[in-house]
Amino acid sequence: VYLSKKPIRRYITEIKTLKDGEYLTNCIQVDSPDGIYLAGREFIPTHNSTLLTNAGTMYKEIKSHGRRQAIFSLNNSLAKKHLAGIKYECESNSLLPLLWPDIFWSDPRRAARTDGIIWTQDGINFKTATSAKDLSVSAFGLIDAMPTGQHFTDKIYDDIIDLNNTATFAMKEKVLYAMRMSDNLGDSHNGTIDTIIGTRYDADDPYETIIKDYGYRVFKYPSEVNETGEFEIGGYPVLMTREVLDDKLKKQGKYIYSAQMGQSPLNFKSKGFN
Repeated sequence: VYLSKKPIRRYITEIKTLKDGEYLTNCIQVDSPDGIYLAGREFIPTHNSTLLTNAGTMYKEIKSHGRRQAIFSLNNSLAKKHLAGIKYECESNSLLPLLWPDIFWSDPRRAARTDGIIWTQDGINFKTATSAKDLSVSAFGLIDAMPTGQHFTDKIYDDIIDLNNTATFAMKEKVLYAMRMSDNLGDSHNGTIDTIIGTRYDADDPYETIIKDYGYRVFKYPSEVNETGEFEIGGYPVLMTREVLDDKLKKQGKYIYSAQMGQSPLNFKSKGFN
């Protein structure tokens, strides 16, 4: 897929068969049941949060009207940043109301002033919201701003793990406990779709527990792969060049590189800088 270098936005202009020397891409799905998506760092232009959280949230509303989607991040500040990206796209992308006039407002900020819709840093309403109080998309900190008395058709967990909460058992358990508590915020009558988006830190990070205990389907998007599509150092580069990946491997070491770039963390005994 070739992207034109137009200011502000990029557009797909044509699709061609890969030639020798061109780089593989790995499509990130946005339409699926419960799943955990693990993507390598710096995956540009297909950044995992941009596709799965921002575009994916709008895509779900287009396919099924009246959804109540909640974005959960480690803290409230991170969650609000994801919501801000969706708000900005709805405010600046003139194609959305043109293509789906029954869902998107042509001027949501004006509609908030004149029609009383909710359009704030805490939550937004599409035209298809079931009621004024049921936000179409809202955002919460998993640790510091867990909501009560609300129930959602979709829970999107994005950036719930960082280097700090992988350091000790207590920190890991704090995240997992908050996530387990958030299960009560689902829609028990109609069902809830959980989507988890992140990057691995080590073989014993909270994602490992989530993968083993929750039964989610796992989608991995490593930075380089072998012929079967599995992560392999020295394999085929995905999006980045061989030179860039070799430089990252040299600086990060196999342990960090395998986790952050390959989404296949090594056993703790392998930890090191070589």
